[in-house]
Amino acid sequence: MASLLQRWLLRRLDQSIALALQVRRCWPLWLAGVIAYGWALDHVRVNVSHSLPFRVVYLEHAPEDLRRGDLVVFRYVGGDEECDIALQGAPFFKRIRGVAGDRISVDGRSVRINGEPVGLAKPRSWDDLPLNVIRPGVIPVARYYMQGDGPDSFDSRYARSGLVGVDQIAGRAWVLF
Repeated sequence: MASLLQRWLLRRLDQSIALALQVRRCWPLWLAGVIAYGWALDHVRVNVSHSLPFRVVYLEHAPEDLRRGDLVVFRYVGGDEECDIALQGAPFFKRIRGVAGDRISVDGRSVRINGEPVGLAKPRSWDDLPLNVIRPGVIPVARYYMQGDGPDSFDSRYARSGLVGVDQIAGRAWVLF
């Protein structure tokens, strides 16, 4: 019995040594793979929601010149409600629709920026939670009004999502596919 166990252990040891020698011979390839994987973890993001019509983006960290129309990824902060706590820190993919100095106006549930309609706020979320419309006013410095392309997007039209601060933004996103 011991000899069967010894033979099995020796075979495993031989296989492990062969793998180690293979890795040693090909270490530049392994290193390149590890570096590429690390880069991808830091710069590639996947959109799983249906608020925008794409799935994979390249993330440009710390862009200096964010403008209206740019696609960005930001960390959701939310409020104290249970559903917000579950989402805190989640990456949101949205477009900048309003910048500092723009005026937000609300007529019923219709939201406008500088007089231009940007969307209609729904009264309830898909899971039947009440949604309050964002308050009218001027967008302050270092804040952005974010909006998804879809009518059901959870974005700055709603008070719970609100305006997004510069410190929440992970970077500008460039669509890969």
